Amino acid sequence: MFRLPHLLVLLAAGLAAFSTWRWASRASDRQVERALRVCTLLALCFDPAYWLWEFFTFGGVRWETSLPLYLCSLFWLLLPLAVFARTEWVRQMASATVCTMGMLGGVVGLVFNVYLNQYPFFSFVPVRSLLYHILMVLTACILWASGRYQPRQADRCLCFAPV
Repeated sequence: MFRLPHLLVLLAAGLAAFSTWRWASRASDRQVERALRVCTLLALCFDPAYWLWEFFTFGGVRWETSLPLYLCSLFWLLLPLAVFARTEWVRQMASATVCTMGMLGGVVGLVFNVYLNQYPFFSFVPVRSLLYHILMVLTACILWASGRYQPRQADRCLCFAPV
C-alpha cells in the first residue's frame, strides 16, 4: 500500500473524479441517464466476476468476502434503485446512500485498499477492487453534479436506512 502504482492510481482517480464532475455538470439528461445505466451495468458485473475468480482459484466462493457483509456492496445493491426506481422516496434513499456511503466507501477503499498488501499490484483482485472503488466515486460524482441527486435535510438519516 502507498507504493508508486497505488499513488498513481489515487492521482488518476482524483483527476477522473474532477473530470467526471465537470462533464456531468454540463451533460444533458440523456447523456447522464446513459452514463448511469453503464455505471449500473458495470457495478452489477464486479461481484460475479470476483465470484468466478474465487471459484476457479479456490474451488468455491467464500461468502464472507461478498454480498451485504461489507459497506461497499451497498453500492451495487442500491445503484439500480437510484437509477431505475419509479418511487421517489426509494430513489432518494438509494441515491442518498450511493452518494454518501458510496462516496465514503469508495474513497476509503481506494486509499486503504487491503488487497494491495495481500496480492501483487497488477493482479486480478487489487485491480478489480481499485476499479470498483473508482466506479463508486465517479458514479456519486455523476449523480451529484448532474443534479440527478439533490440532497435533502432528511437524507442525513435516510442514507443510513440500508446500512
